[in-house]
Amino acid sequence: MQCPVCDGSARDHTPPEFDGIVVGCATCGNYDIANKYLDKLRALAPEVRREVLRKAKQFAKFARPSINKRCF
Repeated sequence: MQCPVCDGSARDHTPPEFDGIVVGCATCGNYDIANKYLDKLRALAPEVRREVLRKAKQFAKFARPSINKRCF
């Protein structure tokens, strides 16, 4: 799969019941994003997507970052 943040190669770690995707990227790290925010994220410029992920990491503290409405 392609990382929605950096467009690099990534692994899809999404469990069957999750409403979104769980990404494993060598550049961006591990994070998840809800389906309802995926298109919104992809519509942003690359530097803005990186900022959204930075916010998700800041909110997550020690858990897996989750891109949601708070990050936009």
